[in-house]
Amino acid sequence: MEKDIGLWRHWSFWGFHFVFHLMLGIVAISAGIAVIMNDQILSGLGLVGAGLFAVLNGGAGCIELWKSKKSRRSRINISQ
Repeated sequence: MEKDIGLWRHWSFWGFHFVFHLMLGIVAISAGIAVIMNDQILSGLGLVGAGLFAVLNGGAGCIELWKSKKSRRSRINISQ
């Protein structure tokens, strides 16, 4: 059995945290595309890369938060 990291215990904080990663990543990708359109290719690619990293990090965090919820429910059902 996987070790539970207990994210669901503080779901409001972690939910906000990971959704903030997603939103910040989308803004950074959009800004990077705008910078690339102004012929500053390397700066734009840096922003797009940072935005992509933030989106992937936020998505992975949301998935882990969801898994933590499901594992908590299964433990509660087993203990009853």
